Amino acid sequence: EISACLVGSEMCIRDSPKTDSFEYSPIQSVNEISIITDGSVFINGAAFNINNTKELEQAVFDLNNTDGSIILSADAASLHAWVVKIMDILNKNGFNEVQIRTIEK
Repeated sequence: EISACLVGSEMCIRDSPKTDSFEYSPIQSVNEISIITDGSVFINGAAFNINNTKELEQAVFDLNNTDGSIILSADAASLHAWVVKIMDILNKNGFNEVQIRTIEK
């Protein structure tokens, strides 16, 4: 499992430690974005292409952001640059609690 956080304008992505003393508490969010290896992005079930930045920005802007949280799932083989691109869009739209999950096949 990978976790991420936004601190100001800084983004950190790290592997979650697997220890008995680590308490993992997943966020509960009404919003979820999934990135697939072919460049498809699903925002709450609606399909977009990773290369269509304007549509992605508008879709994220239109999301319900009452608590600043979102779940971002990415296929293990998807490009890191795509995850960073989505994280940047989320940061610009006030999502400050982003949990990244890896989709394993």
